[in-house]
Amino acid sequence: MARGKRYRDAYEKIDRTQAYPPAEAIHLIKETAGAKFDETVELHIRLGVNVRHAEEQLRGTLALPKGLGKDVSIAVFAEGDAARQAEEAGANFVGSDDLAERVEGGWTDFDVAIAHPSQMPKVGKITRAQLEEIAKIKTKDLTAADMDAAVKTIAGTARSMGVTVEGV
Repeated sequence: MARGKRYRDAYEKIDRTQAYPPAEAIHLIKETAGAKFDETVELHIRLGVNVRHAEEQLRGTLALPKGLGKDVSIAVFAEGDAARQAEEAGANFVGSDDLAERVEGGWTDFDVAIAHPSQMPKVGKITRAQLEEIAKIKTKDLTAADMDAAVKTIAGTARSMGVTVEGV
């Protein structure tokens, strides 16, 4: 199979018969990165455990300290002490009615939204059109036979989370 020039250049820089020390391996990872997105790195470590014994099996994931390398903006719907705590914790946008009105107006310049339970009547509303939009995206993940069943499934899930469902 023919490989691209970028792949061949990166392949030539790495000796596959050599075990690299961690610092040199990280340098090679950075040097051979060629994608326009954050690439995935797998780390394999030989621990010398016997996997046939359940008490010696070890599996897990590790979150590196720098995370994704992307700043996440957080919007918090809260009032009073909860709003003050959110600001101290580093939330980018904190508010109640004013923030809800901005979002209803179409503003979505945040990555994560968190709502204090007292704010759910103001924040937790979803319409039939929004349910259908979510259902179109999630139909392949649901066990629904048709779009109406998918909408009802998503509406039930939303209700269980305290979201007010309008028009269903």
